[in-house]
Amino acid sequence: MRDLIIFAAGGTAGHIFPAAALASELKNYGLTTRLIVDKRGSKFIQKDNESFDDMITLPISRLNWIYFLKSPYLLLKSLYTIKNAKQVICFGGYTSLFPFLAALILRKERIIYQLDSHITRLNRLLIPFANKVFYGFAQTNLKNYKKSYCFGIPVRKGFEFSFIKKDKTLNIAIIGGSLGSNYWQSLISQAMEFIPDHIRSSISLKIQTNQSIDFLKKFNLSSLEKQEFYDTAKLFTASHLIIARAGAASIAEISSIARAAYLVPWNRSIENHQYKNAKNYSHFKGAEFGNDPKQLAEYIIKIAESNEFFYQICANASLSLPQFAKNKVSAFLLNSQKLKHIPSYLQQL
Repeated sequence: MRDLIIFAAGGTAGHIFPAAALASELKNYGLTTRLIVDKRGSKFIQKDNESFDDMITLPISRLNWIYFLKSPYLLLKSLYTIKNAKQVICFGGYTSLFPFLAALILRKERIIYQLDSHITRLNRLLIPFANKVFYGFAQTNLKNYKKSYCFGIPVRKGFEFSFIKKDKTLNIAIIGGSLGSNYWQSLISQAMEFIPDHIRSSISLKIQTNQSIDFLKKFNLSSLEKQEFYDTAKLFTASHLIIARAGAASIAEISSIARAAYLVPWNRSIENHQYKNAKNYSHFKGAEFGNDPKQLAEYIIKIAESNEFFYQICANASLSLPQFAKNKVSAFLLNSQKLKHIPSYLQQL
């Protein structure tokens, strides 16, 4: 029987995608992977996914009175689900709580993967009871927790470094995210008012949305295209500038592929952690964040007019976060299970 690793994640794509990325990596070593997720998070896992061997969906969708009313069932379900597991890796969201508690009761190895730069309240409660903590931002403050390791944020396949030449056309991509996905509508339309006609006519704009984008036709862009929420890696690869929320997963994917970005933190994120993500990311020269249309317009103009500025931003982006150390993470997890089939080059951490 193959060893089983449990992944617990829920709520948003920002929790699910990194879990899926790590699960895909671990399956290369013959491990069985199982995801515990909530109703909201399950929609981000395609039926033909190759990351998880199976998926358990808990009957919850948000942190509300139903969540607490069902807590005995959620704990019992988690206990049954993880009873044969070697490890439980929690990627965030309140879905992680009961799998973590079940692992604590059954004395399974408990790993917190802290994705955001700011440790949110649930993880602050769980970390003292974790066996290990992995984290993605170098700025995350885990100095007082000795068993913590900065391994970067797992990213999906397709988000590898790639060079893009900047010519007369400026390719801009706008992605929403699973929370507050219509943030761009007023921001981009107001920003366009500050951009000169000759630059607007060079902009090719692609937006991942289910909303109408007809109101942008008046700006006479080089091209304007609406996309469904699929193949984000291909969209990123073809873009010079990416306008996105400031979730940890989005930032990691932008950094991995080395692109210019303008981040718009979701102002209702728990403990304003998206703002803190963006602030830490913008510490590197050239990065911009906020919700000011004029600031965005000035950023677009500068990228359009200066190739040197654009290429410097891309270089900074590739260095702004620790790149996901997939070999080290895999070796670390496999070593901790004392498996014998670890390739020798992975045994050196």
